[in-house]
Amino acid sequence: MKIIKRLLFLIVMAVVILLAGYEFGYREKSENFFKEDIKQVYINRDLKKHDYSMIEKYLRETGREDLINNMKRTQNVLKGLYIFSYGRIEENMEREIVVVDTGLAYPILRTKLTDYFTEDGEYYLLKEERKPKELTGVDIYLKPYRGYFVLGVSKNLIEGFLGARKSSDSNLVTLDKDSREGALGKVVMDLTGDKFFEGLGITGTVAGGDLNKDMLSIYNEFYGSGDFIDSLKDQPEERRYTTYAGRDRIYISGNNIGGSVTMALRSMDSRELETLNMIFSMLGVKVEDVFNQIDGEAVMDMNSNSWMIPLKDTRAIKKIFKFFGQEGKVLYGDRELVLDGNLLKSGRVDEGTEKVKIAKEDFLYGDLSMDIFNSIFSDKARGKLTGKTSEKGVVVELELNAEATKDLFEETLK
Repeated sequence: MKIIKRLLFLIVMAVVILLAGYEFGYREKSENFFKEDIKQVYINRDLKKHDYSMIEKYLRETGREDLINNMKRTQNVLKGLYIFSYGRIEENMEREIVVVDTGLAYPILRTKLTDYFTEDGEYYLLKEERKPKELTGVDIYLKPYRGYFVLGVSKNLIEGFLGARKSSDSNLVTLDKDSREGALGKVVMDLTGDKFFEGLGITGTVAGGDLNKDMLSIYNEFYGSGDFIDSLKDQPEERRYTTYAGRDRIYISGNNIGGSVTMALRSMDSRELETLNMIFSMLGVKVEDVFNQIDGEAVMDMNSNSWMIPLKDTRAIKKIFKFFGQEGKVLYGDRELVLDGNLLKSGRVDEGTEKVKIAKEDFLYGDLSMDIFNSIFSDKARGKLTGKTSEKGVVVELELNAEATKDLFEETLK
């Protein structure tokens, strides 16, 4: 009996040492895949820990049990997934690298690669009959690498990626460490060097999605600091026009909305702003002067494309109206702009029928019918839009109701 116990102990110790050696010696650390010149990465770690019961429920209701089984198998085998891109992920597969983390299943899966791939030296080429129709005619190469499977459209792309210097202290790594990850993973984007975002003091963004009961929420966190973000933090003590917010309306607030708009315009195209200033200069008015008169709030009706903006002072607007030969109103394209007291209006915006409660720190609120934006949504599909500031920057979130979530899944699974 003592010999059997000792033998079992030795076997257990050997397994522990083997696993420890694999995990801490042979297996690459995932952060070492963050390479120089990578600008964007999709990350979904620990798929086993995510709760996909909502998706499973929907698939069962629609008779897609085959997809439930595939999803469960993927969750059991796939520990993490990364898509690294030298540009934007949606741009070009020739600039993307996929890294698949299968954890301790790696040695077993490596022996089964030829079920899906043709061996090509130290590489494997995906068989044509195993490709989804979207990849027909596209070569997909796979290279096993220190506990991971690395995929790309060419050997040179994979070799260049693996041979590149790691960037452990890059902005991309910092953004990843500082941000949350929902059930649908996250897209982390380094925005340093982008003139538009640099002008706003934004260095990066993290977008992701999470599941809560029957609803999907999509969020985008903008990281940075400076005048633009500070202007969004500066909210009015008293909001006077929240009664106009509500169904199918977007409500924006801030003591310096005009400054925020000016900074965004300057970042987009400073020459256009300069051109407008040249036109307005003959009136003794600057574009910034006009925007700076916005009095803390603005409301837009998405159904009628109507809006209203209260003004602190109407003299600048009156000068512009007068320049075009009209008193209190002016035609802009096919829209009529009207100055009604201290309100600048386009179309008609009446008070809402429902009372809306907006959090003190929120600068953006919307209760929107999603079919306005895309025909895949039914008339009952709605989304709650919020925008707020944080210590790290700005967070914009859209929470879809059950109908909108279902419509989105149906479109995705076609």
